[in-house]
Amino acid sequence: MPDINNDVVAANFSRASRSYDLVAKIQKECCYKLVAMIRERLPHFMPASVLDIGAGTGYLTKLLLSEFPNACYTMNDISYEMLSRAREMVGESVSTILGDMSKVKFPVSDLIVSSMAIHWSSNPITVLKRVCRLSKVFAFSILVQPSLYEWNRLFHELSLPSPGLHYISSEEVELAMLDTSPTLFTWEVCNFDMRFASPKEFIRYMRQLGSNYSPAGFNAYHVRKVLKHAPGEFFSKYSVMFGVVSRSHF
Repeated sequence: MPDINNDVVAANFSRASRSYDLVAKIQKECCYKLVAMIRERLPHFMPASVLDIGAGTGYLTKLLLSEFPNACYTMNDISYEMLSRAREMVGESVSTILGDMSKVKFPVSDLIVSSMAIHWSSNPITVLKRVCRLSKVFAFSILVQPSLYEWNRLFHELSLPSPGLHYISSEEVELAMLDTSPTLFTWEVCNFDMRFASPKEFIRYMRQLGSNYSPAGFNAYHVRKVLKHAPGEFFSKYSVMFGVVSRSHF
């Protein structure tokens, strides 16, 4: 998997810090589902400390605050502007850690969560394993193959290099989590279909999310060729793997 330029990723998310919540419908659905999975799989679990990795604007932390109001919370993100928005959402009492999830030394926490973020790491398997071993419970959602395959296919049809991230498979994630010797591991993959008036609208959507990073770099000529090649409606989907991992008995 090619290395991801974290400076570019951080800049993209910083620019999107005010538009993100306006378009992040699926991302918010994933947060709701993740909280529901924690409650359903571990109904007696009451964490004293919660760490949200790749917290973005703080939506997942806000939901967890309602479920576990007495816990101490910490949010991490690579974007300062995203963390500023998150503090506006959840309050100044929540601690924050600015930095790249693959490099930050995170504290041991009862509950570590991450929703739609770890696929932005150059080595998501390493991050998943490391974070899991720092927690009693680790709950996550992550994009897996074949997410956004339709976008890459438009480029392949014109013999152009793929602009998208290389997503790992759900099987790779499953093996990584089992390697941590959990007492409980439950997971599922859900597909979220998306429809846009045109590929150009899809590009706009990704920019508003801050998700417009391309490991291959932005090539305006290639994009113009794709837009000319496929001017009509554009359909794509997110394939999201949800998991709850426990390494303790409750």
